Amino acid sequence: DKKGASEEKGVPVDDVLATLRLERGLHAEALIDGPVVPNTVLSCKVVLGKAPFKDITCNISWDREKTTWHVKPKEASVALDTEKKTVLRFSMDYWGNEYPVLKPLVTLEYRGKKYPLKVDLKLPAFRELAITEMNNFPRIDGEITEAESEGLVLHAGFLKDDANEEALIQTKFYCGVFGQSIYVGIINMEPEMEKMVITERKRDEDVWMDDCDEVFLMLPGAEDYFQFIINAAGQKYDGRNKDKTWDGNWQGAAKRYEDRWTAEFLLPVKMLGKDLEPGEDLVVKINICRNNPIHQEYSQWSRTYGSSHRPEYFGKGIILRK
Repeated sequence: DKKGASEEKGVPVDDVLATLRLERGLHAEALIDGPVVPNTVLSCKVVLGKAPFKDITCNISWDREKTTWHVKPKEASVALDTEKKTVLRFSMDYWGNEYPVLKPLVTLEYRGKKYPLKVDLKLPAFRELAITEMNNFPRIDGEITEAESEGLVLHAGFLKDDANEEALIQTKFYCGVFGQSIYVGIINMEPEMEKMVITERKRDEDVWMDDCDEVFLMLPGAEDYFQFIINAAGQKYDGRNKDKTWDGNWQGAAKRYEDRWTAEFLLPVKMLGKDLEPGEDLVVKINICRNNPIHQEYSQWSRTYGSSHRPEYFGKGIILRK
């Protein structure tokens, strides 16, 4: 009996339970299965690890404030098993915008005391965009001109990396294809430009610590993904997976304004391991991220739940030729 063992060692059971508040004694996660589509019933499961001792009850409810989400049942309670994981299932739907997403409220109860667990609801990768052919040649100087953005869709809705809600300071971007290269033009809104610390660095130094934009790309079925970064000073970083010794042949630049700064990337698909043939359509995995040290905010177009180096959570980019 684990309870007895804890008491024999002189560790009060209540002290062991206290660690649950830090998610050390019990692992829990909430996952939505299947595609995320509005006005469609979605399946969600909450998985709780083995109970460290008997007589622990888990109560689950949902915070729906400011969301368009619904859930059934609204609450659930179960006694945790000491031999195997416990799984509870819920049905969900939403209308309009996915974000903000409802939050699971998970509480453990033992001997009349309650111990809340922090549990993050994970959505499968569902964001996608069309990478359409550009009408004009992109000049990579950091300035996103009307000619370059002509015919391209302006994407928005960046998310906090630690919550299913939109970032405080928003970021927008265009994505297109010119010749055999993918173009990304990013607009970083910034109400406090005077506070930016513009760091001049050499290539592949700690560029990600500055005000910077990141583009992740991966070919379908490939083992490697690629990371490209430009900071607000125009310095560059590139790497294959987490290997910064890899260098690609690509263009990037940044430009600063009074209330924003912009970055441009021109990324040959050949760097990823494939020649993009004339007229060929192609689906790639893609993510756009931004580090904003002024506001201590890291935001993403497709949320990756922890490390940004999780290609299973990248969005989908569909290269479409005219």
